[in-house]
Amino acid sequence: MNIRLFLKGLSMRIKHIEVKNLFGIFDHIIPLYIEDRITIIYGPNGFGKTFTLMLINELFNPGYGDFFTIPFTEVAVDLEDESRLSVKKLEEDNVERLFIEYNKPGSEPETFHFENKIEKETNEPLWLRNLKESVHVSLIQTERLKKVPDEKWESIIQTIKTHSKSSKDKMELFVKIINSRFYNKQIDINDTEGIKFTITGGKTLDAKNLSSGEQQILALLYELLFIIKPDTLILIDEPELSLHVAWQQEFLRDLQDIIRLVGFDVLIATHSPQIIHDRWDLAVEFKDPRA
Repeated sequence: MNIRLFLKGLSMRIKHIEVKNLFGIFDHIIPLYIEDRITIIYGPNGFGKTFTLMLINELFNPGYGDFFTIPFTEVAVDLEDESRLSVKKLEEDNVERLFIEYNKPGSEPETFHFENKIEKETNEPLWLRNLKESVHVSLIQTERLKKVPDEKWESIIQTIKTHSKSSKDKMELFVKIINSRFYNKQIDINDTEGIKFTITGGKTLDAKNLSSGEQQILALLYELLFIIKPDTLILIDEPELSLHVAWQQEFLRDLQDIIRLVGFDVLIATHSPQIIHDRWDLAVEFKDPRA
């Protein structure tokens, strides 16, 4: 294995995802649209869209134990350097074991097996830790009618203050999207207060008093513009939960503008045709093999 690639801090992009025998039923194949950087998965409830995102996230950001709670037999991702990382769930002598394998052309396969979360975290090999550091994945789960916690606001405000002058292009796009989506409100950014809203009549409004949907979209824009690293694969689960129908129709356009600045990839799971809107060319349908 070329450890030097990892040590340079270079990021590798994921180009293909497979999930086999999910819930004992579904085999999902997801070719990522590399050039557009946006891929959308859709299908009926119960077909495993959310669980697919959770399994991909668990492969690179373990901590929730989803490999042990979600029924599947294999999850595999193909990377842009033609290598493949997979995790298989097998049963031997009535004991369920997980096998992680990394295959790269021209190199011997790397393998690791474990029976539980503690064993995985304790004995995880160096090659796997290095690989995870070189492939950036981030899961964003939107929550209906839930306001952003106070501690999150403090982080947002401090970051906005820091970037108010040093990241002009990102700040301008942040303000443009907010002002075009929020009704009867205008956002003002400065390095003293961070974020301030002005409503009709000139009165000011604290960001903590925005609606839950407004807070969720502001927090999402903040994450995508100022926190996410280039070439990260962002997993967004049901973004429509916090978005008005009109906002849903503009969601992909806003996302494309952000991607042009930051340069990450997105995999979206949705039920909403309004999110897909006129970009069905980016959509992958989850189907029932029994139909």
